[in-house]
Amino acid sequence: MIMGMDKYTPQWQFLTAGGIHFLMSIIINRQFVKARYNYLGIIHSILMITLGGYGYFFV
Repeated sequence: MIMGMDKYTPQWQFLTAGGIHFLMSIIINRQFVKARYNYLGIIHSILMITLGGYGYFFV
């Protein structure tokens, strides 16, 4: 058990997926600066909040 997270629980997987989607949303939002709505960035932001929040609060 390292820093409260057991390697056999899926919590670290959800937190890592949320962090990866955070980085992807930043990269995508910096590339599509002239678009009116950046749907790909919005989708990755929603996935970041959903996966990271689920891993932090519910697992």
